Amino acid sequence: MGTRDIENLDAEDMFNEKDRRNPLVLCGAIATAGVLCAGLLAFRKGDFNRSQQMMRARVGFQAATVALMVGTVYVQGKT
Repeated sequence: MGTRDIENLDAEDMFNEKDRRNPLVLCGAIATAGVLCAGLLAFRKGDFNRSQQMMRARVGFQAATVALMVGTVYVQGKT
């Protein structure tokens, strides 16, 4: 958004700002939530090894999502 304040954006500007977001971030967030749910279900069933694997995978997906977010901000800052 640069130097403009968010309060000064009209509806069209807000729509254009959303268009520049990285759709892979949404995919990463959904994947993180899915692995988290799978891990919780495995824990509830008593499969502690599988639950631990899912929690480790969640951390990986979460790190990838944060990296995508930071990369998107970096690339948008260059333009």
